[in-house]
Amino acid sequence: MLQAGAARAQNLELSPACQGQARTLAGQAGVQGRLDWRIHDLAADPGAVAPADLVVLHRVVCCYPDYERLLGAAADHARRALVFSYPHQRSPIRRPVPVTTLG
Repeated sequence: MLQAGAARAQNLELSPACQGQARTLAGQAGVQGRLDWRIHDLAADPGAVAPADLVVLHRVVCCYPDYERLLGAAADHARRALVFSYPHQRSPIRRPVPVTTLG
């Protein structure tokens, strides 16, 4: 979204190990100066993060121990849209996820 014109973004990572890779990717894309970085679990402490126009969960829903709580917290923080990725049906990690539309 930053490459498409978003002014700023906040990147929340569950693990410091993941943040290093995210910073590398942001640097390669030339957007690192418009990102705020935090190690934070949104589902565990949703009140510590302000709402955002767009909330994106990329490669986290399938591995999070309480995906319903995570998706609920993310939806509560999304003013306009919530987008999340999930492994393809043939993936060895599968779990049904109910999908709802905001608004």
